[in-house]
Amino acid sequence: MIDRLALTNFKAFQHVDLPLGPLTLLTGLNSSGKSSVLQALALLHQSYTAGDLDRADEAAREGQLKLGAVPGTGFLLNGELVGLGTGQDVLHEDFTGDEPEITLAVSEGAYRYSWTVGYEKEQNLLPLVSADLPLTKAGATPPPGEAAVITWSGEPSRFLRPLRAPGANG
Repeated sequence: MIDRLALTNFKAFQHVDLPLGPLTLLTGLNSSGKSSVLQALALLHQSYTAGDLDRADEAAREGQLKLGAVPGTGFLLNGELVGLGTGQDVLHEDFTGDEPEITLAVSEGAYRYSWTVGYEKEQNLLPLVSADLPLTKAGATPPPGEAAVITWSGEPSRFLRPLRAPGANG
């Protein structure tokens, strides 16, 4: 189960680190970011389903991922689950850093998965700049046999559910 979601420069959030439980209630005033949290999860699922993160994950695990090294990879902003517009519609208005980048990260227990995309004002696919998969919360590589290829399961209308590879501990 995903137990944490971190967003940087995504829509309503300059940065947020949100713990998640089996049941997480999102409450707040209008335009406070409730929908942005759900859209971030749907965006990850949508991008994986379309294969736009899957190819990049393989390259990241092999140490080959550099800016533009894996064309056609990144966050697919418009698809079956969400229609978010273009890059200018999802970048936080007070983005941090010299170059605008958007980072989505999820944690499952001790494992952390993170994807950072570059900003393309008028694009539907924001290009992947880096992917960190999997890391423990302490930043160390998991022991052999525990690192798992991320797979996403469920119907397209469901949100993410990371699973460990067969035979992995957990």
